[in-house]
Amino acid sequence: MSRYAHIFDFVQGEIALRDAQPAGILSPSDYWKDFNRFSSYIRTLPDEELKYIRRHTWHLTGERHSAYHFISNRAKREIVAEYEALLPSLDGFRPCEPPNGFGVESAYGCINQSIVRYALVIADLHSAGFLTRSGPMRLLEIGGGYGGLALLFQQFNPKIAYVICDLEESLFVQGVFLTQHLGTDRVRLGLPDELADLRPGHVYLVPQSRAQLLETMRFDLAINQQSMQEMTEAQVARYCEILLNCAARFYSCNRNRHGMSIVKDKGLIENLHAYLGARFAVQWDSTDHTTTLVRVSQRHKLVRKLISAVIGKSYLPQGERALRRFVYRCAL
Repeated sequence: MSRYAHIFDFVQGEIALRDAQPAGILSPSDYWKDFNRFSSYIRTLPDEELKYIRRHTWHLTGERHSAYHFISNRAKREIVAEYEALLPSLDGFRPCEPPNGFGVESAYGCINQSIVRYALVIADLHSAGFLTRSGPMRLLEIGGGYGGLALLFQQFNPKIAYVICDLEESLFVQGVFLTQHLGTDRVRLGLPDELADLRPGHVYLVPQSRAQLLETMRFDLAINQQSMQEMTEAQVARYCEILLNCAARFYSCNRNRHGMSIVKDKGLIENLHAYLGARFAVQWDSTDHTTTLVRVSQRHKLVRKLISAVIGKSYLPQGERALRRFVYRCAL
C-alpha cells in the first residue's frame, strides 16, 4: 500500500466534493484549471517515483529540474550571489534543498531558485521584526506551492503552527513533499476536527473550497507568495475578507499583474498592489529600504522604462528582489 494513500484519498474526495458544487468564487481560475490538467499525472505516480516529487513541481514554481543539468557557470554564480545577499538577514539560518531535490552545489548545500525565493520571504519578515526564530507562532499560507516555504519556516522556527490553504490538487504535492521531510504525524489533513487545536511544529493542509474554516481561527501572520497574481479579482476579494477575520498581518510577494494577454484571456486581477493597498494599511514596503533610484523605478513603471532605456537595468534588484513586497496590517 502506498505511503501516501491517505493523502491521495483525501485529495480525491475533496476534488469530487468541489466539482459536484456549482462553480463559485473559490473554484480554480481558468489559469489554474490548465495547470491542474497538465499535472494530474502526479497523483498516479508510484511511491518510488514520488520519492523524487520535486521533479514534478514545475507547474507550481516554473522551475524544471532538467535546467540544472545544463546550467552555466555564470548562472550558478548568480544563484549563489542572490543567496549570499540574503544571509545577513537570516540570523544564521542556511536554507537548502532537501535530499532527492535538485539545484547547484554550493558551500551552503544544494540551492536553487526556489530556495532563494523562499529565503527572501523569511529574510524580509525576520529583518522587519515580524518573524522570530523561537517561540510559538501561527502562520497561514494562501497557496503553498510544493510545500517548500512551509518546510523552511518549520526549520527556521520549530514552534510555528503552519496552515496551508490551497487548491485541492496542489495539496497532494504538498502532502507528499512535507511528509517526506517532516514525517506523517506532523502533516495533518485540515478538516474541522484537526484544526481545533493547532500544534507547534505541525503543518495543516486545508482545501481552498473549505476556506471558510480559516475565519474561525487566528493567525499572527498570513503569507501569499506569487499566487494572488494568478487569481481573479473576486477570488482576491474573498481572501481579503478571510484575512480581515483571521490574521493580524499579511505578507504579499507578488507581481502586480501578469501580461495583459494572460490577464484578459484567463480573467486574472489587473492591478493587485492597488487592490490590496485599498483594502489594508501598508505596514512595510520593500521599496522603502532601497536607494531612491531603485525605489522610484520599482514604484513607477514608466519611470523604470525611461531610466532603463538610458542606463540599462543593472541598477535594478535581481531575481525575487525585483518584486515589490508588502506587509499589510489586517483588522484584528
